[in-house]
Amino acid sequence: MLSAQHASHPSHPPPPSSSTGEDVASKVDDTDVLVDISMLREIAKRALVDALNSVNGAKTVVLDPSLAGPLGLVTEVALLKQHGVDKMFWLEKGPLNATTTNIVYLCRPQIRLMKIVAGTVLEEEGVFGELTISSYKLEFIPLEDDLVSLEWETTFKEIFLDGDESAVYYAAQALITMQQAYGLFPRIIGKGDAAKKLASLLLHLRAYPTYPSQINDPNLSTPSNLFDSLVIVDRSSDMITPLMTQLTYEGLMDEYYGIKNSHVELDASMINPPSTAGASQPAGGSSSGAGLAVTPATAPKKKKQHLTSATDGLYSQLRDTNFA
Repeated sequence: MLSAQHASHPSHPPPPSSSTGEDVASKVDDTDVLVDISMLREIAKRALVDALNSVNGAKTVVLDPSLAGPLGLVTEVALLKQHGVDKMFWLEKGPLNATTTNIVYLCRPQIRLMKIVAGTVLEEEGVFGELTISSYKLEFIPLEDDLVSLEWETTFKEIFLDGDESAVYYAAQALITMQQAYGLFPRIIGKGDAAKKLASLLLHLRAYPTYPSQINDPNLSTPSNLFDSLVIVDRSSDMITPLMTQLTYEGLMDEYYGIKNSHVELDASMINPPSTAGASQPAGGSSSGAGLAVTPATAPKKKKQHLTSATDGLYSQLRDTNFA
């Protein structure tokens, strides 16, 4: 994340923010039966708040569209406004109609996005000398109480097609953060070349911490009582599974409607069925055509629904049920 007095621009990715170490310091109660992964959401939220607070005064946020979904799982617009965000725009080519002195560009560390910021926006605004570059660490995002994700959809393409292994580094840093919260993984096993690289990098980062918050952290020297193993599977070692039809209720939802960032887009009528109070045919009078339903000419409106077991008891029971 970058901030500047007239414009800010993206940072070189995922290194953790300085505040993250303090957030991770509190360790989960080892007596809990389940791992409380909501801590990871709080870490990401507080790191974002610290990043925004580092830019004094009102600010305009220019957001990479691919981050909208992941950020929506860790924070809400109201919180951003509480910390000085006046308006938000998508990061795209073209002039920016910002009314604030401070502009914060929040985006993935990708060349095409840097070109938009540096080439299109900053040159037009003429603020190269008033630019501050910093990083915001958005790592594992809890999707359910037993599932976390980096929500980085292009990882496979970047590693195996583009030859860009940055995602391996980011995954390693995310796992270091997780160990800061819960203790060391007592055992690491894996399958595949990329899995070996990730495991090796993880051990290297344990021995040679990258960030001050990781130095002398007691949790990075104490085996976890919550985890007994970390199993890493390189997707290239199993290319068939993604091509198979999913046979769980949640998998069926994904196959038919498509799940993205824990949300599914459905017809509004499926989420909030229209009232049938006035649909009955009036008594008396002519009935010619009076009871016929009129099909609207416009396409039905779509609405996003958040799929979560936390608020939907039925979904929590059906989610992993095999229907075959």
